[in-house]
Amino acid sequence: MGDSLSVCIQLLDSAIALFPTPKPQEASNYYLRRGELLAAQKRYREAVADYNQFAFLNNSQVTPAFYYQRYLLEKNGRMYQQALDDIMAASNAAPKEPLYLVEKSGMLLIVNQVDESIEAARQCIALDPENSDAYRIMGYAQIQKGDKTAARQNLQKAVELGDESAQELINQFLK
Repeated sequence: MGDSLSVCIQLLDSAIALFPTPKPQEASNYYLRRGELLAAQKRYREAVADYNQFAFLNNSQVTPAFYYQRYLLEKNGRMYQQALDDIMAASNAAPKEPLYLVEKSGMLLIVNQVDESIEAARQCIALDPENSDAYRIMGYAQIQKGDKTAARQNLQKAVELGDESAQELINQFLK
């Protein structure tokens, strides 16, 4: 209704405060909504705390999409171990979802698990051979391993699929 995010957050704070302690499951959606609003304000760590409370109140009976959303918050908040745990949970719960696999590959690369990153990218490509992100991530991981021949092939494939940043990696690392 035109109110600022801060006002909406304050209203949700008041609504949550009305619930008795320990909080009942009915309060979980208030935490989730407040977490979404906190994320919109780039208050990622606070948003993750609300997402955690949502999961707790729902006995961790959450969907792969929930794990993915919390992963994005954790990644933006530089909470890399938690982000890795959540993207792993999402990809394990939905093993045929290429998005989760490519994100898993990227996160594994961020935490310097290069071999695991390459394997996750391969799994993604097996499901979605047109996924340029998977080829780019795999190529960059192969650069990290020193396998420039394979890296060039995968980065070139990413370029063919329209990934402009893959060309930048070729120019930067493989010229």
